[in-house]
Amino acid sequence: MLFGREQFTVKTEMGGEVIDKLYAKELVPAPIGEFEKLPEDEKKLRKSYPFNQRTYEAAPGIICNQDVAVPMRDGVILHADIFRPADSTAKVPIILA
Repeated sequence: MLFGREQFTVKTEMGGEVIDKLYAKELVPAPIGEFEKLPEDEKKLRKSYPFNQRTYEAAPGIICNQDVAVPMRDGVILHADIFRPADSTAKVPIILA
């Protein structure tokens, strides 16, 4: 299981070769009080913070902020997904998608 979540594969052809794409079931949001009462195995399938569909845990320790407005020098505003460490306040390189 990927990160303790249910997973499945889908056969896909790429460049004349058949490969398996791996997918994992999405985490289910739960209020913090309810989350704390869950058994440990159930906590792996839940989110422990108020869920915001624009901010989610992409993988253990990685937070994704979706559609963040990024102003450019010429005044144009681009929207990007920003992936960052969940437990760090240090300046780190970021990945924009």
